[in-house]
Amino acid sequence: MEFFKIQTRPCWGTLYQCRSLSFIEKAMGKKAIKKMYPMQQGDVPRTFANVDELIKDYKYSPSTNIKTGIQSFVKWFKDYKKTK
Repeated sequence: MEFFKIQTRPCWGTLYQCRSLSFIEKAMGKKAIKKMYPMQQGDVPRTFANVDELIKDYKYSPSTNIKTGIQSFVKWFKDYKKTK
């Protein structure tokens, strides 16, 4: 089993949870039903990722941004559910 060192520092940009939810809403074509609660212990308001070690060690450089990735996943999921 291998482990990857994906460090958390602002190199690849910041992703806020509300922003990623808006990508899902847009891809699904509907608004989410949201219940907003105060931040809980362990919640993070934003995330960061650095994949420099992954690129260096495995010669792999991610090229899909989060918005495109969510759109592709939702399209795949909808198509998959149609076949079931």
